[in-house]
Amino acid sequence: MSKKPKRIRRTFSEQFKRDAVNLVVNQGYSFSRAASAVGVSSRSLREWHEKFASEPEPCGDDASVEELTAEVKRLRKQLQQAEMEREILKKPRRISRRSRSEARLDRRAQRLLH
Repeated sequence: MSKKPKRIRRTFSEQFKRDAVNLVVNQGYSFSRAASAVGVSSRSLREWHEKFASEPEPCGDDASVEELTAEVKRLRKQLQQAEMEREILKKPRRISRRSRSEARLDRRAQRLLH
């Protein structure tokens, strides 16, 4: 058996992450394009976006139709996400283990295999 070399986990400064998110938020890059530009995965960039991007300001009374339409679209998407998360949490968890000892055997076997 050949062992795979361990991957070195790269770490990025908070400022680097904020700059990468800035490409998407302020400069109009797509997630995939911005991620390839800075050399990270689009998944990492999306996680940074959730963490560092500010929420858009709600529209005021003098907002245009386009702004209101965009806000409605954003809020519907946010509502759909929250409803989906709620449904997932409402479902009962299925546990396939028959007993605690069986779970312990599984853990031990995994340790021996690695």
